[in-house]
Amino acid sequence: MLQVIVSVQSLILCPQPYFNEPGYERLIGTPNGKNQSDQYDASIIDNTLRWAMIEQLRKPHPAFKDAIKAHFKLRKSHLLTVVKKRWTEGATGERKARVDGLFKELTTELNKL
Repeated sequence: MLQVIVSVQSLILCPQPYFNEPGYERLIGTPNGKNQSDQYDASIIDNTLRWAMIEQLRKPHPAFKDAIKAHFKLRKSHLLTVVKKRWTEGATGERKARVDGLFKELTTELNKL
């Protein structure tokens, strides 16, 4: 249980989780490190939108269906304003198009609630 809590703390509750991966701490403060960290963060955002949000709204596990729907219904406004702004801020080009597309899919699913 302690290992799970430490993993959550180091990989979720920090601004740049990429540098907590073994061997990557030496890249902190370098242009290559910033680039790699930005790519890592972008991947996490994309996959969170795709699998933890959109997919759960489309195909929730039957045992958690009511809880998932209630959660997203309560957090809808926050997701569509604060999270969208935070996750799209600074995105450009292909990256922005991809995130905007995922948020469009998320909005569609949230509007079905």
